[in-house]
This record gives sequence, C-alpha cells and structure tokens, in this order.
Amino acid sequence: GDLIFEDVNGDKIINADDRVRINKNTTPDWTGGLNLGINFKQFSANIFFQGSAGDVQYVATESGDIGNYLAEFAAQRWKPDPGDATGKTPLAAGSPYVGPRTFDRGDTYWVTNNNTYFLRSTDYIRLKSVELAYNLPASLLTRMGNIKGLRIYMNGFNVFTWDKFKLMDPEASNAAGDYYPQTRIYNVGLNLTF
Repeated sequence: GDLIFEDVNGDKIINADDRVRINKNTTPDWTGGLNLGINFKQFSANIFFQGSAGDVQYVATESGDIGNYLAEFAAQRWKPDPGDATGKTPLAAGSPYVGPRTFDRGDTYWVTNNNTYFLRSTDYIRLKSVELAYNLPASLLTRMGNIKGLRIYMNGFNVFTWDKFKLMDPEASNAAGDYYPQTRIYNVGLNLTF
C-alpha cells in the first residue's frame, strides 16, 4: 500500500538522482476575468467570470490520528486482499483501489517527500457573479404616483467553479484545507427611486 517511487534515471536505485523538478508553484502563470453585460428593453444581465491557470497545490491534510481523510483518499485507498492475510497479493487489473494505504499525517516517509501523487493542478474558472434585473417601464411608473424608477433584481456570488482540483477550493491558501472557504451568496432585491 505504500507509494512506489519511479526509477527516473533507470539505474535501478531509488535515490535523490530520481527527483524531477516541477517548474510550477502556487503562483499562477495566468489570471484573468471576463465581464459580460447585456441590456434588452427593460431587462439587463451582468456576468463575471474569473480564473487562473498554471499553478499547483500539494494536498497535505491533517489525516490520521489527528484528523479525517479526504473522501477521495478514503474511497480509493489500498486495502489488503481479503483472501490474503498478509495483504501482499497484487491488485487485480481494474481494481478500484488506485491510491496508497491510509497514513498518519507526515509520519509516513512517502507522504512528506512532496511527491507528485499529492500534487494537483488548481486551474479553474469561476462564475464569480451574475445579476439579472428588470426595470419597470416608464408607462407603468406614471400610474404609481411619485415612483420614478422600480428595479427588481437577483444576483449571486461564487455561483459555480469548474476545476480539476475537486478536493477543496482551488484558491485555497494552504495544502491542509484549513481555511475559510469562498462563500456562496444569493440576493433578491428591489430598488425604488422617488
């Protein structure tokens, strides 16, 4: 159930010569946004997307005796074959277990080596905000006395995120996942002008 390190240089010895430089870090190569707006008769819509690409994050949760395992790690963990008490039977082709055995924080040598199994891309596109609105036409406002404008709107913030990371927010500030997450907010409102 331990992770197996690759003999990158092919000398049949796993040592520091098999390390590979990852030329990425938690700083994205690209960040950007796209703001779209449309007005049609009394309707309006504003949509804002933000995203980043080219950054990575190690996943290093407080798993084991001190905390919980991520659901993905728990579901895909290696387990001994029930027919073999030693647990040394090779996994059959097509086995659902593709990850290492359970581990206790950094107490296992292959967890603390910053290996690529725990390295994930944090590229994402987020629907950061969207607002839909309707302005009551002037012909109806004249019947309402002193009201000069009436606008009904709905908006949302941090509505949806498309990413490969999936384990936590791709903008997470640390590898353990112990941060205050982005809040999803929805509002419905009415603006009156007298």
